[in-house]
Amino acid sequence: MSILPKAAWLLTASGSLALYLTSRHQRLLPQPLPARPARITGTLLLLAALGLLLCSLQAPAALYVYVTALMLFLVAWPFLGALVRLGRDSGDDR
Repeated sequence: MSILPKAAWLLTASGSLALYLTSRHQRLLPQPLPARPARITGTLLLLAALGLLLCSLQAPAALYVYVTALMLFLVAWPFLGALVRLGRDSGDDR
C-alpha cells in the first residue's frame, strides 16, 4: 500500500485539529489558538490531504475516504477534549 493515503490521514487529523483548536469551546488547550493563522493552516493541511488522496485513489474513492476521515476527526476531537477535561477535573478531587 502506498504511503500517500497514510500521509493524507495524518494531514486530515492535523488540519481538523488546527480548526478545532481555534474554537473558544475547545478543551485541549488552556486558550484557543489565534484564529486566522490556525484556520489558514488547517485549511491548507486539509487541501493537501485531499490532493494526496486524489493522487493515490480514483476520484470517487478519494472523496469518500476524505469526507469519512474528516467527519471522524471533526467528531473525535471534541470528545477527546471532554475526556481530557474529565481527567483533569477528577484529579482535583484527590
